[in-house]
Amino acid sequence: MIVEEYKNDIIIPGEKICNAEDYMAGHGAYTEDGIIYANIAGTVQRADKLIYVKPLKAKYKPEVGDVIVGRIASLENKKWTVDINAAHDANLLLTAINLPGGEQRRRSEEDKLHMREFYSEGQLLSGEVQSLGSYDDVANLHTRNFKYGKLMNGVLVQVLPHLVRKMKHHFVVFEGNVKLIIGTNGYLWIYYSNVTLTEETLVGRESHEEHKQTTEIRVRASCDE
Repeated sequence: MIVEEYKNDIIIPGEKICNAEDYMAGHGAYTEDGIIYANIAGTVQRADKLIYVKPLKAKYKPEVGDVIVGRIASLENKKWTVDINAAHDANLLLTAINLPGGEQRRRSEEDKLHMREFYSEGQLLSGEVQSLGSYDDVANLHTRNFKYGKLMNGVLVQVLPHLVRKMKHHFVVFEGNVKLIIGTNGYLWIYYSNVTLTEETLVGRESHEEHKQTTEIRVRASCDE
């Protein structure tokens, strides 16, 4: 059985993955009699010759470029900490946000004093993982793109992070201008907006047709758990 047949499928402990002569067993897998088996429930992942199993209920592990939906946890010196459903809260620096009106300038002490006017505790936002800490893998976020920022007048839906895969478009438009932001971290934001559709959102609508059925099934499966 080749690894590709298991890609994105859920396997259970003791289930055969592949022959050990072509691959090495990593986390969540073991070798016995020349065969690699799973020792936890999860999805099979491959990194070159390394085969490992990603557990179903693991915390979200951020990667550079991930689109996320998060909640402001606290304010610190020139930064916010953001709950992104990971093992550690992420950091959002004052220098990594858009100023009102898109103004381009150095951040001042006055900006620091008015940080709660930009984001306050408990508020939701969308953003992107810009980098990871060298030692602790803490995510550093940015919201400098105008498609990111504060989220209001919508509904937050939480699913297991492994149910969300990276896609070309994480911003989806439904009929009637109901919109969806699919956070790679398992947080989804559903809201209504009557903003005129742009080329980017039209592409998102086309992407929606491709992922609609899969997304609905995965959200439903998470709720059943």
